[in-house]
Amino acid sequence: MRLLQINLHHSKLASAALINRVAMEQPEFVLIQEPWVNGGRICGLRTPNYKLLMANCEGKIRACIMAKKNLNVFILHNYSNNDTAAVSWETGSSSYRLVSCYMPYEQELVPPLMVKEVVRDSEASKCMTILGCDSNAHHTIWGSTDVNDRGECLFNYLLGTKLLVCNKGSTPTFITRNRQEVLDITLVSEELIDRVTQWRVLEEHSFSDHRYIECTIEERADKGINFRNHRRTNWQVHMQELEKRIPMILPFQPNSKEDLDILVNRLTESCRQALEVACPITRSRGRIRPPWWSLELKKLQKECRKQFNLAKQSQGESDWDYYYNLLRSYKKEVRRAKRNSWKSFCNDIENTAEASRLRKIMAQSVHSIGYLQKPDRSWTVSSEESLGLLMDTHFPGSSESHTAEYTQDSGAEMSPTLINIVSESNVRWAINSFKPFKSPGSDGIFPAQLQQSQNYIMNWLIA
Repeated sequence: MRLLQINLHHSKLASAALINRVAMEQPEFVLIQEPWVNGGRICGLRTPNYKLLMANCEGKIRACIMAKKNLNVFILHNYSNNDTAAVSWETGSSSYRLVSCYMPYEQELVPPLMVKEVVRDSEASKCMTILGCDSNAHHTIWGSTDVNDRGECLFNYLLGTKLLVCNKGSTPTFITRNRQEVLDITLVSEELIDRVTQWRVLEEHSFSDHRYIECTIEERADKGINFRNHRRTNWQVHMQELEKRIPMILPFQPNSKEDLDILVNRLTESCRQALEVACPITRSRGRIRPPWWSLELKKLQKECRKQFNLAKQSQGESDWDYYYNLLRSYKKEVRRAKRNSWKSFCNDIENTAEASRLRKIMAQSVHSIGYLQKPDRSWTVSSEESLGLLMDTHFPGSSESHTAEYTQDSGAEMSPTLINIVSESNVRWAINSFKPFKSPGSDGIFPAQLQQSQNYIMNWLIA
């Protein structure tokens, strides 16, 4: 499991650089402090393959977590606020608590009370903890050049917990024109310290005054989800497979409900087998670049990184001035590319589905899915318990029941009204009334399959 940690310093460019890095490197989690916020909403970090988790509260959010969508991750609302984001990651064999925290330098209490509470609860429930924070505290234990009061206070707190420092060496995590220091810390439970490998501060420029921290934890995570992309179905192959399989169904005139069920099951199985051949299972690659990214921006980004490394090494005023000039040019081009991409997207809206997508993008409140609060004010501690609470709340006293089957005398004739309803023209109308790639029902047959092969199937049934 790969983990990335970064303080974005409210920067648009740093957010854009992070999205590009995440698209290529695909870490399981990104612990973020001081994201770019506009109008009370975190901006610039939405991507199709990741979910963004943060506290549901008023005010400026200074901590959030990005997690792959295929992971079973839930926000802990009772342990999250503006400066702390805590999530629970449920695996097949264990449970983890991941925390991203910004510790403001103007606050004397280090660490914040919310961090102490989530660490205390994690130790009590025997959940392993991973905490990434911008501590704004100095201590030689995590590689700082000196020790200040905040650092001493944080170190004394750690001595009373099972958290251990992962930082190695004294490579600065915070770099500006006139200052270099280690402020960003990665902490893990003592059970995890031997499983943390390759902890390092990356040399790559993040376009923030903080640098990326990356580490690997020996925990197997699902690398992707197998799925069928129905839009890429080879319909010619699909029809060929149906023509092979449907004649194998013994033609007979259904005279009872049982006969009709047999016919439906055979036809359904033939459609499923044809789909398996015409639309093979694939695995999501997950590498999706932002739609506004271009080769020109990549070239400008490379120039900025090169000049930053030069200025960092030389510490010359002229080199830093040239770097900031390049940075301004790059920022201007990124804004222009995003603006043009957004205009193009809005101009292409032609149907209800695209308009609905725009409404979701423009929504003012985006809530992260998390554990639920019980009537007694306590919180659920797992996804299974949350589902049980939902069932008890919305369907109180429910139990499994079996619906009585409809029976009809096999010799009874079908009523004229039913014959008029179930006609060839009405069946064709019903099939074509669906959108082609709407989600299938319990039989797994989606509308496009029937729409593409309805002439052949209807002719076979009539014959």
